[in-house]
Amino acid sequence: MRIIRRFAFAVEDVVEIQMPEFSTILHAEVQDSQHCLWAIVDTDQPMVTVRFHLVKTGNPTPGAASKQSHVATLKGIHFVRHLFLAE
Repeated sequence: MRIIRRFAFAVEDVVEIQMPEFSTILHAEVQDSQHCLWAIVDTDQPMVTVRFHLVKTGNPTPGAASKQSHVATLKGIHFVRHLFLAE
């Protein structure tokens, strides 16, 4: 079954999220002080680990960071972080 699912994740330089294979990432933002990502998932697909880089503004980007790998910019009261899909 295809559904939209929310995945909360911890603030780490490298973020790993378990989600069904072939998921389509829709959006990421801070919701109620929690970093979250939304994706269209097929619950019949096997689970895989999807890796991301979370980079605070002003910090070095991972080597593969590009406009194409950029997922979202997450804005909080005292920070701005950028989420990139890892290669």
